[in-house]
Amino acid sequence: MMEQNKTKLQRANLPESLSKLWARLQAVSDSQEAAEATLTAVMDAMEAKRGFLGLISLEYKGQAGDESRLSEMFGVQARRDFSLEDLDRADMTAEGSAIREALRGPGNTPASALAPGKPAVCAAFKAGGQTIGVCYLEREETGLTFSADDTQLAQLLAGFGALDVRSLMQDEEIRRINQAKAKFVSVVTHELRIPMTSIKGYTDLMRKGMVGPVNDMQTEFLNIIRNNVERMSALVSDLSDISHAESGRLKLQLAPISLPAVITESLNNLRPKIDEKGQTLECDIPEDLPNVNADQSRVVQVMNNLLSNATKYTPQGGKVCVRAYQQGDCVRVEVSDNGIGISVEDQGRLFSQFFRSDDPAVREEPGWGLGLSIAKMLVDLMDGEIGATSALKEGSTFWFTLPVVKQAG
Repeated sequence: MMEQNKTKLQRANLPESLSKLWARLQAVSDSQEAAEATLTAVMDAMEAKRGFLGLISLEYKGQAGDESRLSEMFGVQARRDFSLEDLDRADMTAEGSAIREALRGPGNTPASALAPGKPAVCAAFKAGGQTIGVCYLEREETGLTFSADDTQLAQLLAGFGALDVRSLMQDEEIRRINQAKAKFVSVVTHELRIPMTSIKGYTDLMRKGMVGPVNDMQTEFLNIIRNNVERMSALVSDLSDISHAESGRLKLQLAPISLPAVITESLNNLRPKIDEKGQTLECDIPEDLPNVNADQSRVVQVMNNLLSNATKYTPQGGKVCVRAYQQGDCVRVEVSDNGIGISVEDQGRLFSQFFRSDDPAVREEPGWGLGLSIAKMLVDLMDGEIGATSALKEGSTFWFTLPVVKQAG
């Protein structure tokens, strides 16, 4: 009777226990703190003196068995990683057997199978129908056993907290992957820049005849080397930008800038290519446009990407148009062409990293599929927006906006 009354009281206090656990979870900063908060809440609610919370590792594929790993363990020791098969050789054989049975069975293991002379329970808990962990609890009083209702209450509380723990673990794993990727890219780009600088320098010396005369064929070969080094240099720079942005290390120098001046600089950079293809360039850029709050060098980078694509994918004798105008509290810049256009299927992936259309006309041109993704990344960092409209074989319009500098007062 005493046990039944205690269980009823615990069930009546479940909303309060969940509320306390929720409050504790709002104050945590990582998965370990969240797991410790969850275990504390479960032990308090169940009046347990000893326990641990185990979460199945993120690599676990849903088949509970000896090969399963519980990646986080709290309570018995502060933190421990272990596999179920190892528990048979450890000093926690009884608990190991209980965990295995909890994962495979209904989630309630007899006390006698756990700790002789002490009431205990080992309950598996689930999220979205999948077992994500176990909770093991012990009471000191020999006369106070765990009922089936106790197990359900433990499962509810542990499962509630474990959702938060698992979410934090996934976030931490993503951060670890991004940090590892950023470190790898940083090392690779550094190691590539050194030899590329040497190759570029010596190639220029040879092209200029400073180490001896070169014939026309040798000059052509040296030009090919130089052009490909430039392509690799651009790739290294793009990868470095992406790595810095994803790791939060890309710093922009935001300041009031004049867009007409920036656009003119970009047009001057691309003018030789436009002239080489006999393309017509039309501009509509009012000189009285308000200044925008942006990083000038990065806006030039965005413009260079958009203009380069427009020129690259517009045929000989085609037309490229650049337009800028104020739109509310932003200035909108548009780069249009009457080139090959973009299919509806490809438009949804335009700003994805390394995306290049399978259109043969696109594949004929060199590129890595990074320019537009970097342009979007930079525009986003400057609190702007970027997009595109296009019709296959009719041309495209790429646009971006940047915020106007707010007037004081």
